[in-house]
Amino acid sequence: VLEGILILSLTYLYDGRNLIGGILFAILLNLKHIYLYLAPVYFIYLLKSYCIEKGFKLNIVNLAKLGSAVIAVFAISFAPFLDLDQLKQILSRLFPFQRGLVHAYWAPNFWALYCFADKVLGFVLRKHSSASTTSGVVQETVFDVLPKIPPILTIALILAVHLPLLYKVFRTNSKNQVFLYGAIGSFIFFMFGFHVHEKAILIPLSLLQLIQTRNITLSKLAFLMSLNAGISLFLSLIHI
Repeated sequence: VLEGILILSLTYLYDGRNLIGGILFAILLNLKHIYLYLAPVYFIYLLKSYCIEKGFKLNIVNLAKLGSAVIAVFAISFAPFLDLDQLKQILSRLFPFQRGLVHAYWAPNFWALYCFADKVLGFVLRKHSSASTTSGVVQETVFDVLPKIPPILTIALILAVHLPLLYKVFRTNSKNQVFLYGAIGSFIFFMFGFHVHEKAILIPLSLLQLIQTRNITLSKLAFLMSLNAGISLFLSLIHI
């Protein structure tokens, strides 16, 4: 259902119906916050295509319509919790930075390689901590040799890697590429995000599969990502 809403939202952007596409994405964020992975791409795309006219003139009316619609969605979603004074608790659940860099089952991303390198160095240098990053239990990540990675560093890395993509989105702003923009943006978060779940690979994979027939390069990427997803999600079968 969630992937369907995402695809519907991007389809509206593809059709040039940016306001509806933005509203659907705001609803999607309130249903599952993992779709924040696509927020930077959505923000830049809607800013350029809906809120800025030719000559870089800001369209105040469109900005007000989009902004008020998004705020309304979030207000409806969070208003009951504000009344119960539970906002701080919600935010701690949505962004569990205390849980450690990697998930109990490593997502196959950059930080999995980092953890693997730490294990190899720990074995070579004979430095082993009592905590394990491969126990399958959610806990704070403790490294044997390599330095601990704070959440702010992963955020900075994500933003740095995102810059070329966001520049491309702003400059070209092609509605024909919205699915590709979304796939790349969500994959960047998957690769460098803090405490990424292995199932998060399904977001960029689902978008890439929709456009893989455009050229051979996208087909190859979709195939490789499918293999990656299949292997990374295999352990989840244990809990079915």
